[in-house]
Amino acid sequence: MKSKIRGFTLIELLITVTVLMILSTFVFLTVGNSQKGARDNQRIANANNLMSALDQYASSNFRKYPTVANCSLAYCSQEITAGSTVATALASYINPVSTGSGEFKYTYLTNYDSSNPTGGTSYRQAAIVVSKFELDKNNAITVDGGKCNANDPAAALPVYLQIYKTANSSSVCYYVAR
Repeated sequence: MKSKIRGFTLIELLITVTVLMILSTFVFLTVGNSQKGARDNQRIANANNLMSALDQYASSNFRKYPTVANCSLAYCSQEITAGSTVATALASYINPVSTGSGEFKYTYLTNYDSSNPTGGTSYRQAAIVVSKFELDKNNAITVDGGKCNANDPAAALPVYLQIYKTANSSSVCYYVAR
């Protein structure tokens, strides 16, 4: 007697492949957003580490934060890059100094008080600003009042951060300030 081997029909195979493709699309989208979220979390951790290094620097330098050349009447700012004044000043407190990459950068801000009774300029407050995240801003992590939405009221920010945000027309997605 002849044995009949039954296999899958072409329609059954096509349906199975289609369902698997749809499921794999959902998996890839979820993994992609998870990776972006992880990179955003790493940026937050780097900003916090940079602020801790700035605090250590200030403790060792009579409560003065590093000086930078780019100053306005209300604040001084510098993008933290390899070899920048701030990166060099922090090198003995954090190694390696986080510099960001591409459009995801860290900016150091400090305000200064020229009415220092001991003379000279003293830098009393400092902040590390992250201006951009990868995730959709509705899903962005917002801590310490740092937000990415351009419509957010600037009143929640310290004064020198408000002035920086307005002067540079940039968003403040996250900041750590002292």
